[in-house]
Amino acid sequence: MDDWIVAMQSWGIPADKIAEVSNTPIPGNLYYEIATRQEKIAKAPELILYNTIHLPETDCLYFADSHLFEFEATVVELFANV
Repeated sequence: MDDWIVAMQSWGIPADKIAEVSNTPIPGNLYYEIATRQEKIAKAPELILYNTIHLPETDCLYFADSHLFEFEATVVELFANV
């Protein structure tokens, strides 16, 4: 089974061509196995810890003046560390 999956995913060889060349039938659960393995390695969606959509966007002062060392700032909200 692993050889089939490697050939299909790494080399892009269609299952019917592999079956023809190797003289073996296509495993009945081939596409299920491929989908299952993809789910295991797929990146999980990013977890959003805090909803900050209501806060004003941060001004990137560095891009306006890279030599600025002092500035005034205001803390607009605090979040609990969970």
